[in-house]
Amino acid sequence: MAKKIWIGTNNPLIQNLRPILPKNSLAWIPIANIFLLLMIAKRPLWWFILMLIPLVNIVVAIIVWLDILKLRGKPWWWIILLIIPIVNLVALAILAWGK
Repeated sequence: MAKKIWIGTNNPLIQNLRPILPKNSLAWIPIANIFLLLMIAKRPLWWFILMLIPLVNIVVAIIVWLDILKLRGKPWWWIILLIIPIVNLVALAILAWGK
């Protein structure tokens, strides 16, 4: 079950990366996919260190996802959909494969 959830959350990440990065195999490595999110959001890679600090990582993750939503042309309130469990899987799929 965990494997299916892992694949379900990484496939949209890979779809978001296709136009940006030629090699997207890092999306399957648990810690390395944070670097890919930072690259998509066009944030400095040293923000990875901030993602390791408890409570700060929540704020940084929200900022990164807001940047990704802006790049994909989605409204800011989509961040709420990305926070809600189960709904976030659907929102990630729409973000990756939707118009």
